[in-house]
Amino acid sequence: MKYCECCHSTYPTTFTTCPKDHTLLRFTRELSKGMVLRGKYEILEKIGAGGMGVVYRVRHLHLEEDVAIKVVSSQLAEEQGFVDRFRTEAVITRKLRHPNAVRIDDFDTTEDGQPFIVMEYVRGESLRKLLHNHGPLPPNRAAGIARQAALALGAAHELGIVHRDIKPENILLLPQADGSDLVKVLDFGIAKVKEGSFDMGRGHEPTRTGLVLGTPKYVSPEQVKGATAVDGRADLYALGVVLYEMLTGRVPFSSDAPFTVLLQHLESPPTPPHVLNRAISSAMSRLVLKALEKDPAQRFHSGQEMAAALMSPEIVASTVSDQVSPPTILVTAAIQHREWGNSATAGTVLSRHDPSQPPLLEAAPGPVQRTARRHISKRIFVTLAAVAAMVLLVTLTWVRRGAPAARSTAVSSPTVQKATTVPVRSGTPTRPAVPARHSTNSAQQHARAQILVATGYRRMQQHDFGAASDAFEEALAIDPDNSAAQDGLRAAQTAETVQGVAGMLGR
Repeated sequence: MKYCECCHSTYPTTFTTCPKDHTLLRFTRELSKGMVLRGKYEILEKIGAGGMGVVYRVRHLHLEEDVAIKVVSSQLAEEQGFVDRFRTEAVITRKLRHPNAVRIDDFDTTEDGQPFIVMEYVRGESLRKLLHNHGPLPPNRAAGIARQAALALGAAHELGIVHRDIKPENILLLPQADGSDLVKVLDFGIAKVKEGSFDMGRGHEPTRTGLVLGTPKYVSPEQVKGATAVDGRADLYALGVVLYEMLTGRVPFSSDAPFTVLLQHLESPPTPPHVLNRAISSAMSRLVLKALEKDPAQRFHSGQEMAAALMSPEIVASTVSDQVSPPTILVTAAIQHREWGNSATAGTVLSRHDPSQPPLLEAAPGPVQRTARRHISKRIFVTLAAVAAMVLLVTLTWVRRGAPAARSTAVSSPTVQKATTVPVRSGTPTRPAVPARHSTNSAQQHARAQILVATGYRRMQQHDFGAASDAFEEALAIDPDNSAAQDGLRAAQTAETVQGVAGMLGR
């Protein structure tokens, strides 16, 4: 490629001088900052590189906005068959318009013939970077990320687009104002053009078997077998692997030898996630294992179905309250509110507070443990004593209001107990129980209650415990026997109490 240092335009290698200003052109093999492709894409910075080529952030000079371009490597650009497939897939993938999929806007070639695609530029970090920096994610956050990715996959599958290379590197996260994540899935339709075998490591001669190049740790069993007709369920399997990794900090199958990993995908059952992380509910664990079924017919049949399962009341409730007792919620919330220590500190305090309750996160070895011990200081014990006193005060208040003994033990026991009556917060008038309705609209009432329960748990995730309590109370007014609403109301009221205690301690 030839480059004009005066006007920054690029030209084919056959040019010697710039037609615009007659400046002598300079030969270059790489794009650099300031170059302008096709008279409109100004290179701002290199933001990534992979086996197919390099990704740059560029400025569209006519539209005055930042976009990203992926330029195919010069070696692949010499294969006409690859270039044809690349162009075809770009045309097909451009039809995908979904808020959780990175949009493709254009296909073109550089002045010296290297193909590139123009994509939406996303200002976020990859899921891989997040997992590397923070380890396993809270179940509710992992479920939210997987749900959005599943919706993007579902939309792509409806257009006949199979991603074939779902992994944390291809999932971008954009932080939102409310603290949630907006998920963007990268490289739709790109993996399909990379025909060849799996990368088995140095010394292995690849064969043209028809397998699609993917990442062994995330590839589906049918891709390992070399199936010629791979459908969207292969992507859902890979998403199941990603969800497993978000929850446990590890993939279900790993080995130093990639070939061994492929065999494990074919033959080995994965360890249930809740065995590796006790904060994961059995319901969430069953969902992950369903996504990881060896037989595609036993998995979720569509991305929409998997997304719906991740938003089911059972999963939504379990990501907040399942296997987390009120004392655990109190101590964890107090420590997190004051920002004392790290996850290892929280795990240590929880195990000392209640020896029968396993820590939510295992303490890391070495310096982290020593740091955690230093954080077990006098003011933490003062905080725990204050919280314990508040729990006792709330319990006595409930008893004075006539709550049965089972209710007070539900607050102090390490296990959340189901109950038929629910306490309300101080200052909130008691709502009369609404009897079960045996009428034609009972199904609608039940659905309304379920929606309110889901709303309550979403408010919990946003730390809006007052609004969460209101939603749970309204659900119970419709369906007094709704156990998910009962558990949610207890958790919300307890967390709201902790917020008040932490606020007083922070003064």
